[in-house]
Amino acid sequence: MKAVYYSPVSGTVKLNITSSDGCDRSADLITRLTNTVRYSGLTADQGVITLYTDRQSLKRIILIAEELEMSVSITEKKGLYFLFSRYSARTGILIGTLLALAVIIFLSNIVLRIEVYGNETISEKQILSILKDNGITYGTFIPSVDLRRAEISLQTSSDKLAWAGVRRMGFRIIAEVSEATEKPPMISKERPCNIIADRDAQITSISVQSGMLIPMKGDTVRKGELLISGVVAKEFRGAYYVHAIGEIKGKYREEITVTQKLTDYITVYDEPFTNRQLNIFGMTIPLKGSRQLTGKYELSAYTDHIQMFTLTLPISVTYTEVMPYHKETVSYTEEQALEIAEEKLTAYENNILTDNHAVILERELTANTDENSVILTADYILEGSIGRQSPIYFDVPSDSSADLKD
Repeated sequence: MKAVYYSPVSGTVKLNITSSDGCDRSADLITRLTNTVRYSGLTADQGVITLYTDRQSLKRIILIAEELEMSVSITEKKGLYFLFSRYSARTGILIGTLLALAVIIFLSNIVLRIEVYGNETISEKQILSILKDNGITYGTFIPSVDLRRAEISLQTSSDKLAWAGVRRMGFRIIAEVSEATEKPPMISKERPCNIIADRDAQITSISVQSGMLIPMKGDTVRKGELLISGVVAKEFRGAYYVHAIGEIKGKYREEITVTQKLTDYITVYDEPFTNRQLNIFGMTIPLKGSRQLTGKYELSAYTDHIQMFTLTLPISVTYTEVMPYHKETVSYTEEQALEIAEEKLTAYENNILTDNHAVILERELTANTDENSVILTADYILEGSIGRQSPIYFDVPSDSSADLKD
């Protein structure tokens, strides 16, 4: 007996064979079937023979049973052949199924989604533009695209990219990049340097970790004057170089002038509106109600993607919020102009001076007016760091010694 395995495509049937006249001819049937047809799972119970066979052997079994005056009944059918045969007369279902399969195959071979990963300083728009130059855009037939060529073009497009990879995952094209990390400038603490004054000031506090202090607390120094020397004298003879480290704080004067015109221009925003456009396979189509952009305006946009279940389709609607504006002339009184100038001065103090860690000890304001503007002058006495590093350049002796000789 040859074993018959269930075939999901061609089909398998289960048969019950019984004698038509009540005589038990099971032995004769089994003898005729053995080595003649393919079957399996044969059982005989009270003159009823049950077996499994494939669709190709079914006609031969029926013919043998008829010769032995036995009847055959099919109790079970399995396989795609029998499934589709039920709908063979329903051409609409068949055509619809074939069209659905064709659409699935087609959609799985065109670009429906492009994903970019790993970019930080390089914009996604720039990467998509490079991919488009290599034929990769929404709706592209994927088998016609050279992904390796796209990788090379992407990697050589910018010195900021250390690596780039382009691969396919179903209907998605995934572009992964790795940006080169810029090495921060190394400031060697072994490199000899001085600390010099970067402004005229009176020293209020001193903190020295390395080097030789030149002036003392309370001394007045000029811009460029040496504060901490990187050349340190030895006890008996000669000197050696060090990297001067320390913080010198001092009081210094600074003057800031702010001008506010009596006749100025202000920005006036007009009625905002929203433009909409349909994006489909890389094409943009303005939708009804969108206006032409003219004059000066500010924009803010967001895109709403169309989704089918968890799949993001290459179809979206972009909403652009447009805020038109124009400039208008405005006139101020001297008091109003002075108030605006004081606001500008306060912003300077809160931003520039705070960022420089300077402390305001005294402030004297002087306001003057000419034909066109109010001029506000602030005379500050500040306290803050007054030192900056200045490298020491020298010729290194052949024995690599950095000592200075008398």
